[in-house]
Amino acid sequence: MHSRMSKRINLTLPDIVIESLDYWADLEGTKTASLGAYLIESAVKEAMEKGILPKPSRGMKIRNYKNLQHLIADNLNELKTSKLASRLDALRSGELPTEVDKVRLAMFFGVDEDDIELLI
Repeated sequence: MHSRMSKRINLTLPDIVIESLDYWADLEGTKTASLGAYLIESAVKEAMEKGILPKPSRGMKIRNYKNLQHLIADNLNELKTSKLASRLDALRSGELPTEVDKVRLAMFFGVDEDDIELLI
């Protein structure tokens, strides 16, 4: 499996969009940048599902795993370089993944969120 690195990008958005994101992030109890990243990830995944963008070719068969902890344990080294790095200990110990975690896991493994749900 290839190691996946997160990349930073700079975006220029209208003031009203930034103000709305700030407000929404406050409501969710998260950082504006985290919410923005989640929204972009979700939009890309939706575009893949609609066929606008191709799905990742490295789609991995995760159905052989009995649960999420097993999947994470077997792929721990690769996941340590992903956006999930800070959540790995909690997920490995059985904490339920957030919606952001599910999207990131699905994108990382090249599967649908439904496939991740089956492991929870």
